[in-house]
Amino acid sequence: PQCVLHLHSDDIGPVGAERIAESLQENTGLNNLSLCFNQIGPEGGTSIGKALKRNNTLTSLDLTHNNIQDAGAKAILDAICGNNGNKKSALVTLNLDDNDIDQTLL
Repeated sequence: PQCVLHLHSDDIGPVGAERIAESLQENTGLNNLSLCFNQIGPEGGTSIGKALKRNNTLTSLDLTHNNIQDAGAKAILDAICGNNGNKKSALVTLNLDDNDIDQTLL
C-alpha cells in the first residue's frame, strides 16, 4: 500500500525541512512526499538531499516552489544519482519546478 504525505503551503521553512529529513533517514513506509510551497530554501533542499542518501522507500518527491536554488538541487541530485550518474535512490518521480535552479543542473 502507498503511504502519502502532502504538506502544501504549511510554511515549514528550512528548519521544518530538516526535521522531515531526519525522519526520512529512518523511514520505512513513506512512498510519496509533497512539500510544495513551503519555502524550505537551499538549506532545506540540502537536508532533504542528505536524507535521500539513506532512504530507500520514497518513490515520489515534489518540492515545487521552495526556492531551493542550485545548492539544494545539487544536494538532491547527488543523492539520487551519485557523482557518477548511477542511480542510488528508489526515487522515480522528482518535481523541482519553480525553484530558481540553473537549468544546466537538470
